[in-house]
Amino acid sequence: MASKIKVDELETVSGSGVITVNQPLSGSGASLTSLPAANLTGTLPAISGANLTGITTGKVLQVIQTHLITASSQSLSVASTVYEISGLTATITPSATTSKIMVDVKWSGELSNAGYLQALVFGLKRDTTQIGQPAAAGSRTIGISGPASGYSEADNNSTQDSATYSYLDSPSSTSALAYKATILLADGITGTLYNQRTVGDTDANHIERLTSTITLWEIGA
Repeated sequence: MASKIKVDELETVSGSGVITVNQPLSGSGASLTSLPAANLTGTLPAISGANLTGITTGKVLQVIQTHLITASSQSLSVASTVYEISGLTATITPSATTSKIMVDVKWSGELSNAGYLQALVFGLKRDTTQIGQPAAAGSRTIGISGPASGYSEADNNSTQDSATYSYLDSPSSTSALAYKATILLADGITGTLYNQRTVGDTDANHIERLTSTITLWEIGA
């Protein structure tokens, strides 16, 4: 016959701790160690990760986006000049100097020039500093180029053009930073840049059918 011990409480020798014996057992588990993970079942309470250490993966701290749907146009009258694309800008204040800023740009529109689309060179400014693109461009310069379709815009003035590009920046700053999408026309050409619309789209009911966006992601350690 099995032996049974019936008690109401178990007290430590020093008297510093008591386990109440009931159904179920109750008491502090502060001194318990080496609990097998496989034996932890049920719903665990929510915990704060503020004091967790040894986690090396980065995290997204904030996301800022400018989304444009209103049609606009701007004159690119000086050849080989960097222009800021109208309205395609977003401002972010990094929370730490070690943060990186991922910049994603999507531009939609059309250029009213007989030059080929390869002549469009896209880039970025951080405030007044050019990043992701050289300060000046010649024929077929390096940089973030537009789609190389190989046809004349003067003959296709109802065709949507677009460009998407990304740039990972390390600004080392906690001040407000304005990121601006830029465009440069190579090959010495000039023209008018139509944003969120095509050159030939003059129908007020459809002129705002294209969209452009710039999105800033702060990536922290």
